[in-house]
Amino acid sequence: MTDSQSPLGQLQDVLLATDASENSQAAEATALELAARVGARLHILRVVVTTPEQAAEMPRWVAEAGDEAKAYIDGLKERAVEQGLSADTYVRTSSDPYGEIAATAQKLGCGLIMLGRHERSEFARLLKGQTINRLMEKARCSVMMLPAGTTLPTARILVATDGSEFGDAAVAGAVDLASRLQLPLTAVSVYAPGSADDVHAQAYDAVARAQEAAGSIPFDGRTL
Repeated sequence: MTDSQSPLGQLQDVLLATDASENSQAAEATALELAARVGARLHILRVVVTTPEQAAEMPRWVAEAGDEAKAYIDGLKERAVEQGLSADTYVRTSSDPYGEIAATAQKLGCGLIMLGRHERSEFARLLKGQTINRLMEKARCSVMMLPAGTTLPTARILVATDGSEFGDAAVAGAVDLASRLQLPLTAVSVYAPGSADDVHAQAYDAVARAQEAAGSIPFDGRTL
């Protein structure tokens, strides 16, 4: 398994995108822990969501919001430094936070974006209709979205694969993460009841390829 095969790349740089809400707390804590475990540099981003009209008509509000955002992420940077991590911070203003997150990650050469799930956060309130799919479409690296209460895995890594090139990429990333965290890997391939024999064979082949990719990592493969 090489860095180029894994969607995580070398994982030297991780971007944490936070909106300072409760929804981001799990992502913040997990990003700090992951960066510490793999020795990555942590880039902390806060996007102040504004419209062009707000920027033109309420410059003082935009400036104050930017100052509040900077103070918040500076606090996260202090936590990172206390843990011996290398970290830096960025405040951006944009009407398209997901586009700004993706662009920042690409500019910094990040291999992973981490953020919280934002059902009821600032992103969701101000940008109705925009979903995490916007970020997935724009990002040129892996994206890890973490719901409240999430922590780094401690028992094993689970990956689902259908044997396609996208499934193989998911397996490569899972193998990479399992190796970095020193955890066993479980690969699952699911086929519909009543599927033809060739579909069954494809599922078994996908799991077999995952086992081969896992190498010396403890592995459990299943077809369902």
